Amino acid sequence: MSVKERINGHAKWAAVVVALLGIVAGGTYQHTRAVGQVRMPDADGLVYGWDPAVNFFANLNEIPEDGDATVVQTKDNTDYFSVQFADAALAGGQSLAAVKFQFMHKCPGIFGTHSWQGRLYRPGSATLYQPWTATSDNGLDSYESRGQVYEIDPWTGEPWALANLNGTQLGVWRYSGTMEFQKITQAGINMLLAQSPFAPPDAKPAKAPTGRGNRIRDDGVVAAGESRILRI
Repeated sequence: MSVKERINGHAKWAAVVVALLGIVAGGTYQHTRAVGQVRMPDADGLVYGWDPAVNFFANLNEIPEDGDATVVQTKDNTDYFSVQFADAALAGGQSLAAVKFQFMHKCPGIFGTHSWQGRLYRPGSATLYQPWTATSDNGLDSYESRGQVYEIDPWTGEPWALANLNGTQLGVWRYSGTMEFQKITQAGINMLLAQSPFAPPDAKPAKAPTGRGNRIRDDGVVAAGESRILRI
């Protein structure tokens, strides 16, 4: 992978958390700090049908994405796949402010316009999946970021409970009537955690907002499972 590709990969993931900051700054959590955390796939999900047939999660969990080197791609007219994630955990004073489900997707457009739909799956739920809006694109020869932000749990209509997030899988549905060569090279969950400004007795007190707007405290990519404090 070239240096340019690596930089672009880092930038795309960092931009997700920066965009989510606007939700916190303008809403209930505007006087808190925001902590970004990324979760990457750690197992195959409930539904499958794309290539490869097994252990396809391992083709989607690189940071940054590796292009066509490792992908999950459509096969014949099969429709679905999903991946699951290692359980997340919250530290003291943290709550889930918003969650973005995201994948990197392309289709060369061999058959013209292609169609896809992102889906969230929750095994054991009366409503198995929650769809994003179905989308059609013209042929794309490069990977594009596809994502959906949920400030509340779409199954309950309530703020996210950690147990429900940990039970949710990310999937993609190819819903067009003809075969399409779609590829996914990366998938992940971006969690935005609201951190209470009231520090516990054994911790340093949180700094007051600077008034300079949203900015990342330091540069670099948030690795899987790692937290970075984002200042409001």
